[in-house]
Amino acid sequence: MRLNDFAGWLDDNDRFYGPGALMTTWIGNHDIPRAIHFASGQIGDCRQGSHPGNSWTGDYPQPGDAAAYERLGLAFVVAMTNPGDSLIHYGDEVGLAGGGDPDNRRMMPWDDAALLAPQRSLRATVQALGRIRRENKVLGRGRRITLGADDDTWVYRMSGCGDARLPSWWPSTAPMRRGTCASSSPGPGETCWPTAPSRAEALPARSTLVLR
Repeated sequence: MRLNDFAGWLDDNDRFYGPGALMTTWIGNHDIPRAIHFASGQIGDCRQGSHPGNSWTGDYPQPGDAAAYERLGLAFVVAMTNPGDSLIHYGDEVGLAGGGDPDNRRMMPWDDAALLAPQRSLRATVQALGRIRRENKVLGRGRRITLGADDDTWVYRMSGCGDARLPSWWPSTAPMRRGTCASSSPGPGETCWPTAPSRAEALPARSTLVLR
């Protein structure tokens, strides 16, 4: 799904439930295969749940590609910088592997030596998001305003609670440059957001910037 389409879907979802609804934002739970396999592309159907064909099959090893963990990290960015109560299914913070129930209930790896470097990096991202969310109530209670979105990039601002945060992230397949422009015509590889940060930011693919 393109990010501008995803932003529109999320706006529609917010309008459907209304501003007074207290929702839980989650990426994985015990009824579906582990989130890392959606992020890796091994499972393409986001509606796939648990069934005998994907439980205890041995077909869901721990992915080794760092990009899968970076994509899952972006999902955590959305979940933890938007209104609602963020729910983390144990193990998703390290991209724990597993198919359908009960394969999605593998033992939690507590030993860092048993984790891949991308797993430890993902956990550090989730920890940082937790600290940011705890220190900025607007992320859980405020209102999201999209400043700009295209196929690969989504920039939005959270307002309310006397605070503001601006998550800017792009899970594109190649590095991109985003920022404000001095003129009305963007330069090569550049997009101008009308109320974006005053400085241009160069970020690699599948990365995130949270500003205050």
